[in-house]
Amino acid sequence: MWRLLLILISVAAVQPDITPGCNYYQEVYPNDVFFVASPNYAGSYPKGVTCKWIASCPYGYCRADCYDVTIPPSYSCSVDKLLISKTGDENLSDGEMYCGTGATTVISSGSKISFGLITSSNSPGGRFRCKLTSVNSPYLPSCSCGYKKQNRIVNGTETGINEFPMMAALAARRGGLVACGAVIIDKRYLMSAAHCFSGSAKYVVIVGEHDTEADGTSATRTYNIDGVMVHPQYNSGNNDYDVALIRTTTDMQFSERVGPVCLPFKFRGSSFADTYVTALGWGTSFFGGPTSNTLQKVRLRVISDSTCQAKGVSDVTPRQLCTFEPHKDTCQFDSGGPLLYTDANNGLEYNIGIVSLGDFCATSKPAVNTRVTDIMDWITYNSPDATYCIK
Repeated sequence: MWRLLLILISVAAVQPDITPGCNYYQEVYPNDVFFVASPNYAGSYPKGVTCKWIASCPYGYCRADCYDVTIPPSYSCSVDKLLISKTGDENLSDGEMYCGTGATTVISSGSKISFGLITSSNSPGGRFRCKLTSVNSPYLPSCSCGYKKQNRIVNGTETGINEFPMMAALAARRGGLVACGAVIIDKRYLMSAAHCFSGSAKYVVIVGEHDTEADGTSATRTYNIDGVMVHPQYNSGNNDYDVALIRTTTDMQFSERVGPVCLPFKFRGSSFADTYVTALGWGTSFFGGPTSNTLQKVRLRVISDSTCQAKGVSDVTPRQLCTFEPHKDTCQFDSGGPLLYTDANNGLEYNIGIVSLGDFCATSKPAVNTRVTDIMDWITYNSPDATYCIK
């Protein structure tokens, strides 16, 4: 949770000597994308530094999407602090002060915005990163993500029609068979598993689908793929970094039946052990069996890495997350689909995992999935034209 203080702070408190090499200025024009980040990002910033960034957006307003802020919480942010001035004040005397862990979006009140980072000599370290763009309005547009439309995996149940608007299918260009799942994260981007692209097959993206043997729903649309980026560190041996970023050639049409999942910006550092997630897919209901023509869902428990290893998975990396539920599992052709975590505070669905690796289906061995919180920096860096809804 944020510890967020909206107070006026004195120039003296904000403006100790700037650390050499840590004073920046940038002009931001429409369609430009820049990043403001702490020194050594994605590692920890050093102790005892004072940094300042000033951005000017001559043709509009500056928007900062700070999607990764991890600064040690302290009373009145007395240890380390991030400051953001909507007026672009060079001394940050009207800056809003942040510490703790979370995400925020700030739009300047004029054509400038400024940032400051002050870390103490006894700082335990932290980090932050903001995406900086130019927009034509000073008002933060409302956004939606992770919503469900209210209305078979192994021992799963059929979903309601378009119950999960973020779910998509990767289908073969020829024949139309669903090969993998994917999840919508922006009007032009989806996430899936890297191993879905290990062969030569060519796919299209299908959204708003429910029954693959029927004529489709009113929301069903097919989109061509403009490009696929597989994580450069993907390891086919243990499926580490098993993630791919998909870009469509045109914008996907959003509605109550089709829309993006929430990315877990606010859940960075969470293990999710002993929580439950919902997995989705059109895959087989048992190993070697037929695929399901209707979208299936199943509730699975996330287990700790130590429990996962005790149950026979010898190599669990920091980018992986294990699930296990007796007699329930994802199966063949469910790869690339999401593991959805429901936030009890707002009821929204957050994509915390990507279906990756299993030992057959619903055996005594846990399934291993890609942990989304640990690959979000790669996702956001490689989709600079995306607009993510931070909830």
